[in-house]
Amino acid sequence: EPRDLQYNIIRSAVGLAGWHDLSCYDYSTHTPCPLDVAYSWHISLLLLAHHRGDVSASGFQLLTQQYCFLLELTGSWEWALYVALFLSDARVRGTCVRGLLLRNAGALGRRELQQAMGRQRFQSAWWWRCHAIRSERDRDWPAAVNSWLRCEDFD
Repeated sequence: EPRDLQYNIIRSAVGLAGWHDLSCYDYSTHTPCPLDVAYSWHISLLLLAHHRGDVSASGFQLLTQQYCFLLELTGSWEWALYVALFLSDARVRGTCVRGLLLRNAGALGRRELQQAMGRQRFQSAWWWRCHAIRSERDRDWPAAVNSWLRCEDFD
């Protein structure tokens, strides 16, 4: 039996497979590379949105975490922040977003960090922590102290 992404979409469209079974759109249906989950994530999100499905399904949540990991590995960490917003568990989402910010935003220059802050709306404490780390790296001690005080996370 042929197994690929397009074939499974056609099977679902004609009623031979259920739209809710997201395993039909997993990476293994179109590539042998386990990190190649971009197509699967976008197709799954499209189907869930079209059929008013539940994005908190465990399969979609796992796929979302894999896609965040892939985006960060390829240097698209700001897109990974966007994808992380689809994580339904608030604790998991917060941990993922905070980790992405702390691993990546600290390396940005001041102007790039301010632009990223304008594009992505997250807890301001996380952004201030990134700014503090950046300021410490630049040895801008007054800015670092100000940023640590503003983020209220100076353990």
